[in-house]
Amino acid sequence: MKYFKPLISFVIGFVLLIVTSSLSHVATINGLSQLVLFGLVVCWPIWKTGRMSYVDIGWPWGVFVIGVLTLSFSEGYSIRVWIVSAVYMFIGARMGLGALKLWQMGWMKREFPRYEYQKRRW
Repeated sequence: MKYFKPLISFVIGFVLLIVTSSLSHVATINGLSQLVLFGLVVCWPIWKTGRMSYVDIGWPWGVFVIGVLTLSFSEGYSIRVWIVSAVYMFIGARMGLGALKLWQMGWMKREFPRYEYQKRRW
């Protein structure tokens, strides 16, 4: 139970998004997109290698996906939508490309210290 207790607030927040009529469509699409992204980019490599460092590749691309979804589904003043979406996509792509560069250079062949520490805590 100690592993699931910190997730309760996130589950409640997601359920609130799903039941809100104006946000349910985009929340569902975002939830499924993030689930597929993290399944393929994070969970599968972790399962194959046993190293958690792949989280550092997945989460910035999750931010990029939020930018794409913001651009695709937002209504309102179009310049503001473009600016907000561009910021999300720029931040996500910048960090995501940096993480892919670390992976390409072989930095992910060994576990990062923060994840070694986390394994000890768990």
